[in-house]
Amino acid sequence: MAKPMLVTLPFVLLLLDYWPLPRVTGRRWQVSGILRLVLEKWPFFLLTAVSCVVTFVAQRNGEAIVTLENIPLAFRLENALTAYARYLLKTIWPVNLAVIYPLSPELPRFAVIAAAAVLIFISITVWLARKRSPCLPVGWLWFLGTLVPVIGLVQVGGAALADRYTYFPLVGVFIAVAFGVRDLAGRFRFPKMAVAGAAALVLVACLLLTENQLRYWRDNESLFRHALAVTQDNDIAHVNLAFALDRQGRFDEALAEYREAIRLKPKIPFLHNNLGTGLARLGRFDEAMNAFTNAARLGPGSP
Repeated sequence: MAKPMLVTLPFVLLLLDYWPLPRVTGRRWQVSGILRLVLEKWPFFLLTAVSCVVTFVAQRNGEAIVTLENIPLAFRLENALTAYARYLLKTIWPVNLAVIYPLSPELPRFAVIAAAAVLIFISITVWLARKRSPCLPVGWLWFLGTLVPVIGLVQVGGAALADRYTYFPLVGVFIAVAFGVRDLAGRFRFPKMAVAGAAALVLVACLLLTENQLRYWRDNESLFRHALAVTQDNDIAHVNLAFALDRQGRFDEALAEYREAIRLKPKIPFLHNNLGTGLARLGRFDEAMNAFTNAARLGPGSP
């Protein structure tokens, strides 16, 4: 309840009014009935509005929000489409996971079209199946809707997507799958043991994949080296790896990571500042002065 991402909660409650609670009676949704369900949730909508304003102001004052001049709206929409598809793909096939996925400067046109086609196809399918399996549209809309605050339309930081954002949205996908399989098994009279056995295999696979992924979370160095191994041009991972190496006293290796991050993002002041600090520790003061000068030039308002 403390997470700003859950500003979508009142909309989730409306979905639950549709299924499994069936609080909307009759063949057609009447405006009065819908309005009643919306009005009863006014405290949640009020909290949502307050949370949105507070979060936006805090992020903007912290200079975390990227302006439309830096990342145009059209690109944000394209990234949102591909992010939805990538989240689904990583849920089905959870390999090459990273703590941070960098925002690509350009998205392949084919990837955007393919992502849009997948989303449209699933949306049409769940709409056609809504009467037999109302869990499908509820789960799908849960997934689509609860990701909206973090899908990149309001761009915060330099990430294209993040695995941690899916802990609540994917509940919708799992609802659709679990209850959808139950309905399907009942309709075609699949043996219960066969369904249970398949579910057990899925859970065992999840356990094994989780155990494998935990290997990369031993320490910061392991985590960010793995991120660099499974992503491309990941300046944020280079910076964090440099931090980790710096704390271990491995200054030469840290400098190499800072330089790579600067190559990818040459206009970020703190990268040059950290490079200067590392050079000064090694006694390379002339090089350090050049780095500090670059940092001051790029960030003249920074103390």
